[in-house]
Amino acid sequence: MPNSFIRSSLRALFVSTFVSLVGASIAQTEAAKSQTEIDSIKPTEWTSNLAPSLGSASAPIQIVFFVDYQCPSCRTADPQVREAVSKRPDVALIYREFPLHMHQFAKTAAIVAENARVQGTFEVAHKALMDGKTLTQATLKVASSKANVSTKESASVAKRLESDHLLETKAKLNMVPCFIVIENGKAKLMNKQQVLEFLK
Repeated sequence: MPNSFIRSSLRALFVSTFVSLVGASIAQTEAAKSQTEIDSIKPTEWTSNLAPSLGSASAPIQIVFFVDYQCPSCRTADPQVREAVSKRPDVALIYREFPLHMHQFAKTAAIVAENARVQGTFEVAHKALMDGKTLTQATLKVASSKANVSTKESASVAKRLESDHLLETKAKLNMVPCFIVIENGKAKLMNKQQVLEFLK
């Protein structure tokens, strides 16, 4: 085998390893920065009197799921996390809205979900919004109909969505799905794999 080929292969391996290490280091640094911001927020701010979708409000562990209904990863994570939480009587699951601007129907879905929360039909709306492979205009209509709510944003819902946005900005959250796990008076940011591992 020519020496030039070996040198080229080793160089490519070195570059690939270096890029991976730098990428991991940046990710760890960003996670550490986010956690610093999260530590400055009172644990009660994360739940802010929102009733859990699963579990009891008095559960010692609270998991806040920041969700975008049009995000494919959120739609994949939702049934997995719900199943894991359902097996843990010491855990409650709470949703907050994180509609990304790039998703055409995400904001309207968040409005439907929050209108339903006001009406006491959040679970109905949530299930309908998460039904199917993707979120569509038809999905929004079905969800609003089943939950008996409007797709229009009321003043109270606008305030709730703004509250969610301010909290996300304050904590420097920049991805979905993301989870805030509150235990023993402390909040920790986790991704899907981390929260599923935590719930085992």
